[in-house]
Amino acid sequence: MASLDPTTLGLALLAFVVALYALAARDQKTPYITTSVYLTAILVLVGVALSVVAKLLTARAVRWAGSVDIASWAFVSLAIIHALWNIARARNRRLHFRDDHPIKNEQIVRSVKSVWRRLFPPSQYDFNPMASNSQLLDCIRKALPESAESASVVDSPDHLKTGSTSIAYKVGTLDDADQVLIKLVTCFLAQKYSVQYATCTRHPFVFLQKLKQEIGKSDAINWVEVKGNIVAVDAYTPHFGFTDSIHDYATKAMKDEGIKWVRARASYASLHTAAAQAYNKLKRGAKVRVPALIIYDGPYALVDLESPEQYRVFIRHVLPSERLWGGMLTVVVEFGIADQDLAVLRGYADVFFDLTQVSLKQAP
Repeated sequence: MASLDPTTLGLALLAFVVALYALAARDQKTPYITTSVYLTAILVLVGVALSVVAKLLTARAVRWAGSVDIASWAFVSLAIIHALWNIARARNRRLHFRDDHPIKNEQIVRSVKSVWRRLFPPSQYDFNPMASNSQLLDCIRKALPESAESASVVDSPDHLKTGSTSIAYKVGTLDDADQVLIKLVTCFLAQKYSVQYATCTRHPFVFLQKLKQEIGKSDAINWVEVKGNIVAVDAYTPHFGFTDSIHDYATKAMKDEGIKWVRARASYASLHTAAAQAYNKLKRGAKVRVPALIIYDGPYALVDLESPEQYRVFIRHVLPSERLWGGMLTVVVEFGIADQDLAVLRGYADVFFDLTQVSLKQAP
């Protein structure tokens, strides 16, 4: 039996990873799985090349041939570790729709945590949201476009406590999206309530600068006092920022402004994870969960790097789940969305507004 060498092991590993990732990508329709094979392939091929060089040097009795052979084993070993890590991450995304804590998300760990919570009940922050006051509800009504549907979006002060509400907008441009979002954000900030803004269409700094300018025109809200109630989730840069340094500059400017910030990784599961992390940032130090505005700005943009199927998984999970939590107004704004995917979003939202068919100037 021939002894195992880096070339044999490396090529076998590469064949296994390519076959596994191809199967997973086809089944889940998630192209990011296949992109993760690139680094594994590079590490394997470097290891194979070093192994070949080591054999040639050994044949010529070169003293440092053994060092080259050790280096080849090191590269192949790194490839194995990288492959294991990515397989674990892909499994976590597939089974739990999360991109963090792969061990904590396992069923056995969650079962232990569930028993612990029953024995030692935690704070009621998560499960006992504060009811919205009448000022917030009146402001939301005025911020919505006029329609027969909008009158019943928030029908009582307890509505956002017993069950969250979701609103979906179809808009023509980013500027149209800003017009509707800024009105809703100011409603929540005026009451010093929470705002989570997750964007997949542009760097969050762009919207926040517009928001700051609009708030500056009003004497009713002090930007310095309310900006700490905002958490921005940047799901744009990891997908579409690539290597442009301007995105890092914008992130620094946003953080210097004092805005809480979370950066997603590349996938819908990572967007979901980042939204959960943003929730936890607002939770820190708070004893009562105040009403929150949860915005998803253009999540359909990610289908260019993932798939429409994963978008529909995201919508089918997020809107019903946030409705159960209570105390949340979830807003999804889309443009350039395919009809069949818009139908899913429209079906899950409590209220849908097609602002490509109406004039925003007529909206209150």
